[in-house]
Amino acid sequence: MLYLLISLLACLVGAISGLGGGMIIKPILDLASDFSVSTISVLSSFTVFTMALTSLAKYLYDDAKIEIRLGILISLGAMVGGSIGNDLFDFLLNYWETAEFVTLLQNLILTLLLLGVLWYMNCSREKGGHNLTNPVAIVGTGIGLGTIASFIGIGGGPINMVVLTLLFSMGTKEATVNSLLLIFFSQGGKLTTILMTNGFSDYNLWALWFMIPAAILGGLVGALFHKKLTAKQVLMVFNGTIVSIVGISLLNSIQILDTLW
Repeated sequence: MLYLLISLLACLVGAISGLGGGMIIKPILDLASDFSVSTISVLSSFTVFTMALTSLAKYLYDDAKIEIRLGILISLGAMVGGSIGNDLFDFLLNYWETAEFVTLLQNLILTLLLLGVLWYMNCSREKGGHNLTNPVAIVGTGIGLGTIASFIGIGGGPINMVVLTLLFSMGTKEATVNSLLLIFFSQGGKLTTILMTNGFSDYNLWALWFMIPAAILGGLVGALFHKKLTAKQVLMVFNGTIVSIVGISLLNSIQILDTLW
């Protein structure tokens, strides 16, 4: 029941704000579950992938605005980046003697990224963005986003929102939909890489029986709320979620440091 509630809340908020849900699921499972860091990463990716797929289907049904050319190019990059991020995760997990170091690194990177995202979305965004059109640069942007999202195991929604508004001059609601498209492809790339290499037999994935249905429900309901909310209200949900996850990530980091010392 705990995993169902966590996934439902995360995917509901993630679908509304474009944050994806993984940035909520990952740090909470780090804090509250006994799963290994690799299993948490896969559980988060499956759940976020399902939420993104469900929300996108609803948005497309409602004729939401998606930049097709941009979406294809940046999503191709995100798929490659998803594979790279997963390989980097496996490398560090094997290189360091304990998985706690990887979890600590993930939480610290997440905290710094979220603080930067919070500052940009509320303090610097009004200065205006760019309108990137070079296809190589767009694919490269997707690779970078996919790599970060896959390595941290969060879906990448907060970073996607900043990049889409900064480099492509999107509004909050338009960036939300296109962020979910990126999340779908980056997490899809990561899961495909795992499937084609070692498979999923080494992971303890029983919680997916609760998390996948919650992701579907959260994605659908979140898409409905997103349609009714104003851009200002979406930003309020975005800000509240970011602040909460920064707190959880810092608590995780302190707990891990206490264990290591």
